[in-house]
Amino acid sequence: MRTVLILIFGLGAFVGKGQVLHLILLADTADAAIRPAVKVNVERMQKQLGGIAESLEIPLKVSKVVAASPSLEEAEDLVRGVNCGTDDIVIFHYSGHGASSGFSHWPRFLINDPEKKAGLMYFNAIIKQKNPRLLISMADCCNIGPRFIPKSPRRQERFQISAAGEELKQLFLESEGNLICSSSKSGEYAYYEDDLGGYYTAAFCWSLFKVSQGKRMTWDDLMTEVNEVTSKMTLEVNRRQNPQFAWLSSEASSTASFAMAQTRVYEVKDGDTLWKIAQVNQVSVENLKSWNSLTSSIIRPGQPLLIWTQSTSENGSTGSTEVRRPKSEKSSCEGDI
Repeated sequence: MRTVLILIFGLGAFVGKGQVLHLILLADTADAAIRPAVKVNVERMQKQLGGIAESLEIPLKVSKVVAASPSLEEAEDLVRGVNCGTDDIVIFHYSGHGASSGFSHWPRFLINDPEKKAGLMYFNAIIKQKNPRLLISMADCCNIGPRFIPKSPRRQERFQISAAGEELKQLFLESEGNLICSSSKSGEYAYYEDDLGGYYTAAFCWSLFKVSQGKRMTWDDLMTEVNEVTSKMTLEVNRRQNPQFAWLSSEASSTASFAMAQTRVYEVKDGDTLWKIAQVNQVSVENLKSWNSLTSSIIRPGQPLLIWTQSTSENGSTGSTEVRRPKSEKSSCEGDI
């Protein structure tokens, strides 16, 4: 088994005292066609989040597996090995091939996984059990089949982080919730370039850079911008890619503060149905589908399901999962490639 690399960057005095930023990077470099771009994604995320942690004066802990065809066991060890506190921030990022799972909006990872259960929702559920204050699970991969289409190389942009202002502190130190996001919605490809990396990862880092330069944005604002920038980049090369994101615990408020519901993870067993699971846990089938972004009532043994035991937000409304797409999708991104 390959070793999980863990890097810890310590700092002396912390603005966010007691808080730690955990960056978990899982990258598959097996395909030579996308290997350079995957490595760019890893480097970009590590440098960008490293600069943010330094400016916020909080420690950064990087755990990563960058390997050809990492196994499900390696990926599970990677995420299970992260020790985080309830005031910590965790960002999980996957780069590599992906495919539609057929069970949810979120992609399945095409790593060495005979059980075919490794995917964005699966690893998000594992990390969610650790109860970090802010969890962001991202995938820069296709959501339709095992194919990326690299285009002509561009110059790789490098974004320097300046001293942390109130905008960056609000985004990272004052936000709560579980954000899940992927570079394309079900039925679409994701696009990479050798020198640029993934369009989606580049757009994400560019938006973080703008916050560090003083642009005030909530996570909703930032991810909406990331989606729009990514879609625009692919339209420029005659392609179609519409990222998506959702808050899995509750709806986002204007101040980027989220009511944290109590959750647990249930693993589907032989003979289970959504109706049976809903009855046992005294929740509705509709909520189960919403919390887990299920597109149908089909479930399979071994599949993890998030179950909220307290699903009301601060104003008494029931938390729900809404897949948010770019505002420009209907006007400029409909139709076939």
